[in-house]
Amino acid sequence: MINDREFSSPGEEFSPPAPEFASPGPEQDRSGREFGQLSGVSVPPKKRRRVPGFMFAAAAVVTVTVALSAPAPAAVEFPQPEGFTAEYRAYLDSIIEACEAEDPLAVNRLGADPMANKFWYECMEPYEELLHEQGFSWHVFYDGEEMTAEPDPSHPALYFWHGESTPEEIIERNTWQYFTQLTYFRDGGRRNRGTWGVYYNANYGVTSFSQENDLFFNIFLGEMTQAEDSELLYHRGIWQSYEPYGYGYDDVSPDTPQLQAELTGTFYNEMFTSENGTFFKVNYLENGTWTQHFRRGEVETKIVDGSIILNKHLEPEPAEEPGLYKGMTVWSPDPMDGGRGWVNPNDPLTLEELLYHHPYTRTY
Repeated sequence: MINDREFSSPGEEFSPPAPEFASPGPEQDRSGREFGQLSGVSVPPKKRRRVPGFMFAAAAVVTVTVALSAPAPAAVEFPQPEGFTAEYRAYLDSIIEACEAEDPLAVNRLGADPMANKFWYECMEPYEELLHEQGFSWHVFYDGEEMTAEPDPSHPALYFWHGESTPEEIIERNTWQYFTQLTYFRDGGRRNRGTWGVYYNANYGVTSFSQENDLFFNIFLGEMTQAEDSELLYHRGIWQSYEPYGYGYDDVSPDTPQLQAELTGTFYNEMFTSENGTFFKVNYLENGTWTQHFRRGEVETKIVDGSIILNKHLEPEPAEEPGLYKGMTVWSPDPMDGGRGWVNPNDPLTLEELLYHHPYTRTY
């Protein structure tokens, strides 16, 4: 039976990034260097020689002659992964097709497929180590034909990142066994200026509670920018959060992702610093619609200038102090669904503070 008055902390989609996501994701250049640029090698300063004045003119003529006759330096060939088999190419091509089709469940099926783990550890991890050793940026894309640090605007750009938590980390961090992130830009070479794309991340596998196939994932489809010196930014589009909340219903498989929340419109980006000094970015829906999905219905709420516009389905929960609030519940139109509640873990808030950039309108 559903406890329709029970408050719970925000779900995974509203929680701070888990420790495993503290590593730079696809929106960051882990090397700190420009894309595709070779790392600089310090060169000992040349000894200066005294040259008679009359020799400068002759030296200039020789210099021009050499400059005109010397061949242009050969372009440095960007290395390709040795283990990039036809099977792996087909796998990435399938992800690109799912992104182009704007099919979140297909993207998730591929991102959480065992192939993600195999592709990463057999191909991408050794390849990224090679790039690092040769001085290239870690920031590498698949453009539908080959791996590249600078995709052509006429090609898509797919960045793939995967990882696995140890059994100790699963217990200590209360996290999942696997996590996959991928970023797709339709016009790869324009990603720094904004282009249509997909940003997906998932947590799945065995958890600290020994549950399997808890497929929680978030996906953004819309216009976004990835500058070389900053994190991924959303502009406008739709962000969706899926979770296996079929528990308790015989007709819904517990491992089938169900759409839980949608944020549609324009987004506002804000940077925060965690207690350990780590910077992270939060996207808030600034203007648009927040849709909360339940088993038997949904609630649509307008967001204007970052603030929730209250309706009959939203109930702010008063705190003990007059005029302050401790949280808010969203009630389903069908009483059988009950509600979804959130409580502020910190000090009580005014109603204005409670509604502005609320966790229900936030993404990571």
